[in-house]
Amino acid sequence: MTPLEFVEIVGQIYAIQNPIGKLGIVGEMAMDRPQEFRKAIRSMA
Repeated sequence: MTPLEFVEIVGQIYAIQNPIGKLGIVGEMAMDRPQEFRKAIRSMA
């Protein structure tokens, strides 16, 4: 799985949890602050 595919899957999960849909924010966070992004993923799981 490529990082981009991972971000897309996470984005879909995020969209399900937050129907308003802040996919752009998820993508930007993944690019700008990968460590914080990983922590956020772990806390969601």
